[in-house]
Amino acid sequence: MEKAFVFKNTSHEPDIIIKNAMKGILLAMFLNQLLMNTATLLDALIVSRFYGDVAMGGCGITYNLVFMNVTLGSVFAVGAYLECAAAMSAGEQKRANVIFSASIYLALVFSVILTAIGLCLSGPAASFFGAAPSAPELHEVTTEYIRGLSFGFPADYLVAFLSAIMLLDGSKKRILCSAVVMIVVNVLCDLGNVFFLQWDMFGIGLATAFGNYCALGVLLLHFASPAHRLRLVKPEKLLYWLGVFYDRSASSLLGRVMKWLYFMLFVHTVMMMASSDSLISYSAFNNFRNIMICVCLGLGSASLLLSGVMYSEKNVRALRQTVRTGLNLSLLLGAGIGGAVALFAEPILSVYGLGNHAEEAVLILRIYGIFFFIEFLKFYYSFYTRAIYKKGISTFYNIFGEFLFPALSALVLGALFGSVGIWFSIPVGSALAVLSVLLYSLEKNGSTGSFRDDLMLLPPAFFEGQDTCLNVSPTETGDIVVYSKAASEFLTERGYDDRTANFVALSIEELLLNIQSRAGDTKNTDLFVRIEEDQIIVRIRCDGKLLNPLSITDIYNEDTEEIYGPALIQRIADSMEYNTAMELNNLIVRFRAKPVGAA
Repeated sequence: MEKAFVFKNTSHEPDIIIKNAMKGILLAMFLNQLLMNTATLLDALIVSRFYGDVAMGGCGITYNLVFMNVTLGSVFAVGAYLECAAAMSAGEQKRANVIFSASIYLALVFSVILTAIGLCLSGPAASFFGAAPSAPELHEVTTEYIRGLSFGFPADYLVAFLSAIMLLDGSKKRILCSAVVMIVVNVLCDLGNVFFLQWDMFGIGLATAFGNYCALGVLLLHFASPAHRLRLVKPEKLLYWLGVFYDRSASSLLGRVMKWLYFMLFVHTVMMMASSDSLISYSAFNNFRNIMICVCLGLGSASLLLSGVMYSEKNVRALRQTVRTGLNLSLLLGAGIGGAVALFAEPILSVYGLGNHAEEAVLILRIYGIFFFIEFLKFYYSFYTRAIYKKGISTFYNIFGEFLFPALSALVLGALFGSVGIWFSIPVGSALAVLSVLLYSLEKNGSTGSFRDDLMLLPPAFFEGQDTCLNVSPTETGDIVVYSKAASEFLTERGYDDRTANFVALSIEELLLNIQSRAGDTKNTDLFVRIEEDQIIVRIRCDGKLLNPLSITDIYNEDTEEIYGPALIQRIADSMEYNTAMELNNLIVRFRAKPVGAA
């Protein structure tokens, strides 16, 4: 049977594209984060086995340094990614090239400066991050490790940035391949350092830096091929672009800075209220925790992309489905993974060979595992608030949720109950963070009357007028004409004359036929029609070959002497836009029209 499209009103059924996109993004982001953090895990295992517990503590402390680099790198990665996405989707290739080039040059400048600082001030940096000179052995190994890591700062920045850009102008496979290469090279160099070079912790740090450069090389192979669209050009006004990147990524940057400050305070709290031995236990826990958080990051990234698209389209039904799916997954995965980790905490941490520190490390991991679902919710909301552009809620969450509540929990519980109180402050701080976001949202937005809708952190007005939207999704093969009729009936029921309704319906039919013939292996397509003031907004989304209909030239029929196809729709519609998101085609067409009798 010839492939065609059938659309059915599925207001109470799952959106197929949302479901598949959620699975695809979650899997890709999870695997990427898992591979990246696996390198850190293997690093720590090798260090603990061959250099002892104190060296393991030094590795844990330097996680804060790595996180600081990621924080600064996010200014370029997040801001430049969003700006590049906007320019490329609008067809402004020259502007996209300028943005791409400016971000590369700025990242190089900042990373080289930090490399010089790391090499020259590795000792003070070790003290600053928690390895106090009062613990001379810990201070020495941390200093050496920082000195080795510093050589890899430029690669850290560029890998973070290019991995984001590859989602626009590349493939997920190459991102995952670069992470695999980093792991393999890192481990081989670590073992080479242990058995041959014997450069101690400096060599371990240098091995990590070399692995990052190899991962960068894999990503650069794409940009060396003729397939990519972005080119390096002579950048202008670097300070201007730095300001633009900062503005676009300010919310993300603030959250990372707050988290970095909390981590710093937490490490110093452990040293002050417990001991350097407790810090070693925490380092082992934190190393394995990074693996667990990979799932949180994957789910958060999926919610960021999906919720952002649905929110911008004011697609209430799809946004509801996305948020509820994310929250349900957060609770189920968090409880499942956390329960398993709490149950098997002892055998998990036994691989580190911690000796006297194992008992405390197991306690920390068990406490964390039992309350791991709270960590899921915290990560989910940190991404989701950015997706729905709630700067007030996001700022409140970043300051109170990422820093103030967790820090106060550590100080108060640590003072009352010692090291056990400090460990319990981790889930308590996360719980207060989630609760504060919900209460702050209710105060700012008011209640919708539905607990599930209140969880979406949106004002009641956002949920009004849902009958002005039509959502239809594919369920089986059939005739396009039948379903363009559904759009016509939707408009006539809301007061539009037959001429307007039929015109919009025929335009939808023409665009769907074009997708069928040109987009290649299209498995899922959905249609979204919205009435907004004096406009009818039509969005067609499909998962076929990425194809910009605006680039298709006029199609001329010699028999009828008529122009047809997307070029015709583009001429008569009020506006026509195309962009890609989540590896999907998104075509948005606006028709200026009012219902009969409207002023």
